[in-house]
Amino acid sequence: MDLTSRQTDARRFDRDGQATTGALVLDGKGRGAGGDVGVVVWGLFNYRNAAGTFALSGEFDFGDGNTLYAYANAGRTTVSDAGAHLEATLTIVGGTGKFEGRRGEVTYSADRAVTVGSPLVATFRGRFDAD
Repeated sequence: MDLTSRQTDARRFDRDGQATTGALVLDGKGRGAGGDVGVVVWGLFNYRNAAGTFALSGEFDFGDGNTLYAYANAGRTTVSDAGAHLEATLTIVGGTGKFEGRRGEVTYSADRAVTVGSPLVATFRGRFDAD
C-alpha cells in the first residue's frame, strides 16, 4: 500500500544540519484480505543522516465500523544507496466492531526515498492473539 505524507514538521538541531527530529502524518489506502483498508499513521522521529529511530501509532479502517488501533515505540530506519527502509512491530491495542478487545501485533515495513516525509510504499501484516 502507498502512504503519502499529509504533514511533516521536521527540525534540524545540530551544526552540520544532519540531525533531524520531528513529527509526521501519513495516510493511504490498500487492500486487505476482506477489501479496502484506510490507514492513518502518526509518527515521531529522531534521525541522523535520514536514519534512526521512530515511534508511531496507526489506525486501520476496514469500513462498516471495524477499526483497528496499534502503536510502536521502537521503529528503525536504515539508509542505503537504494533509499530508506523502515521497520517496526506494532502492538494491537484494540479497536471497534469486530476488532473490539483484540490484541496481537502488526509488522510494518516500508521503503521511501532518503528525504524525510517522502511517500512510502508500506506493508502491514497482522496477527491476533487467540480469543
